[in-house]
Amino acid sequence: MLNFRQLALLRHALKHPRFSYVVQEHQRSHGISYDVARKDLLEMADTLKLLVKTKQGKRYYFVTPNDLEQRIAT
Repeated sequence: MLNFRQLALLRHALKHPRFSYVVQEHQRSHGISYDVARKDLLEMADTLKLLVKTKQGKRYYFVTPNDLEQRIAT
């Protein structure tokens, strides 16, 4: 269900509770386009509910929830 980039982010998120991700960092770390990075993060937040999407100014942040392990289990 998740692609390899999302799985890598999920592994990182499990090790770093409350870490926040932004599209540009995901884009750079995987060498992908902005649109693909944005789609990855939005899917994890809006569809799968594995990240919490927040907005500060014009930028979205995707934060690892405290109950990530429980969300994965369901």
